[in-house]
Amino acid sequence: MPPLPYPLPLLPLLAIIPAFSLGFSLLRSVLSAFASRYARMACRRIHGPEWEASNGAKISKFGESFFKLACHSSAAGFGYARLSTADWYVSTVKIWAQQDRWVPPTAIHVYYLLQIAYNLEAFAHLLSYSVRFSRKPAAPFVTVSRLPTMRGDFKEMFVHHVCTDLLLLLSYRYQFLRIGCLILLLHDTSDVPIDIAKMCNFLKFKAATAFFFFLIVVFWIWQRIYLFPSKVLYSVMFETTTDLVPDRPEYYDPATFWYKFVKTGFSVLLIALYLLHIFWLHTFVKMGYALVFKGETHDLSV
Repeated sequence: MPPLPYPLPLLPLLAIIPAFSLGFSLLRSVLSAFASRYARMACRRIHGPEWEASNGAKISKFGESFFKLACHSSAAGFGYARLSTADWYVSTVKIWAQQDRWVPPTAIHVYYLLQIAYNLEAFAHLLSYSVRFSRKPAAPFVTVSRLPTMRGDFKEMFVHHVCTDLLLLLSYRYQFLRIGCLILLLHDTSDVPIDIAKMCNFLKFKAATAFFFFLIVVFWIWQRIYLFPSKVLYSVMFETTTDLVPDRPEYYDPATFWYKFVKTGFSVLLIALYLLHIFWLHTFVKMGYALVFKGETHDLSV
């Protein structure tokens, strides 16, 4: 396989991703409908027909969480299987070795493109269920109105999707796939217990919800609060300045465009993600405190 051009042209990328995103949208519809159907049947047997009739929205959300679980668990399994044998999986300083000569396997390219498509589709889905864009005939501007189905943390999720999608697109264009794959693996594995906890919560399985909520906190602290800044963020900010890419002095020369804008941009976006991780950990702690000391439950769907 010949080396890819550097940086990668964006036009071929932008032509492929919409097709993948449409595929994920179709998969969301199919899996959500399938899971909601069987969740409805289970709820009818466990909680009775009255509970089923009055909790249609939660049963539908169960289907959405099932779709996310299928995507996150598949991505996490594939990512771990492919990355765990790489020498740079345990030594992040090797991520940048011969960066301009490293040719990613075809499977990694497809994996990365699917991740981009999934996240862009998720962003579009978030917007479609949260805001409505409209414009009156005489008005010069488009107005944005809030929908009743808007998430409680919509603003944070909006920022999260903007940062994530920019990081994915830029890292693919500049072929920083090794560090990008590590970031995706950290996020996908910590998302799996969240999806399962939501599914248990929607169906009112309290013991299972409490167990997976505990796993959420453990995975979140270990992967997003500790590993993310100590391995990923540190590597992007400091290990790229070592002399590992002799043919690319712009990687560690503060006077160049790459160092001033590309590296700085990646660092700022990653720091923004980390701050959101801290915000959501604070939310989890409040939810756990209310559950343990006040006996209050919280709708994990927000």
